[in-house]
Amino acid sequence: MKEIIRKNVAGIWSAMPTPFTEDLELDTEAVSHLVEHHVRLEIKGLFLASPNGEGHLMTDSMRMDLAAEVVKSNQDRMILSMLVADNPAKLMIDNIKRIEDCGIDMAVISFPFTPVEIELEYLKELYFSVLEESSLPIALCHIGRVSSDPLEIDLFKEIITHQKVILVKDCSGNLVRRKTIIEVFLSREKELFALGSNEFDCMPYAEAGYDGFLLNSACFTGFLANTILEFFEADRIQDARAVQDYMNSMLVDIFGSKLECFLAGQKHMLVELGVFNTTKTLQDHQISEDCLMSIKEIVLQEKEFLLPEIE
Repeated sequence: MKEIIRKNVAGIWSAMPTPFTEDLELDTEAVSHLVEHHVRLEIKGLFLASPNGEGHLMTDSMRMDLAAEVVKSNQDRMILSMLVADNPAKLMIDNIKRIEDCGIDMAVISFPFTPVEIELEYLKELYFSVLEESSLPIALCHIGRVSSDPLEIDLFKEIITHQKVILVKDCSGNLVRRKTIIEVFLSREKELFALGSNEFDCMPYAEAGYDGFLLNSACFTGFLANTILEFFEADRIQDARAVQDYMNSMLVDIFGSKLECFLAGQKHMLVELGVFNTTKTLQDHQISEDCLMSIKEIVLQEKEFLLPEIE
């Protein structure tokens, strides 16, 4: 199990996509290749079964198989986290025990999948039940709506102050929440880590003093994202912004101007890089001809960034 300390956390994390066979089974060969590919990109941690990894569409057995395969291939080189987002709390706690048995380092909790509005008191009870019973440290994605409502912010602050929460992923883009994260982050020095998650705008997270970025696209932008962070830490702000602009143009070409090819584009990129065997998604996402042609051109021209040499 990887020790969860700042030198092992700080940097780039990947919300890892999940590879499937033509029959929509877990592609264990591609899982192994994907883990090695992330190591090549110097990724610090993996986030399994996120929406980007189609975890909410997978069966329980498939998710556990994914966890076991990643643990086996990883060999304690990266920190492994996995989403447990069920309702009620007992199911989340059971899932945490199951992923712990597989060798996952950290459980990720997020807003539970539900079609109805949830009262804050119920949400508080849900989260604190999980925090008190969890056998693993917790990473928190977000709570409920992206809002600046004082009551929601108070609950958010109370949760990320809990000693069991050791990492928070800021995916809200909400300045009030960011201020709250920084306040708790500073008060819990060496006990709480913070990662930003907007690949199109990494700089505000670096400027806020976050430990790094957790990105959906890190499976191919990992080298560039690391470069942004390194330039920022070296006070080369203009260079960092130039790399961000370059990365943004690449992302638009791969995902489409309205992100209409988001998941399909990602999987086609990994096939072109020789990491995945198929582009299959559980909901049969399609890709436009323009995005497909852009991906092929990018792979030909930008291999030094997409597949950097290992020193």
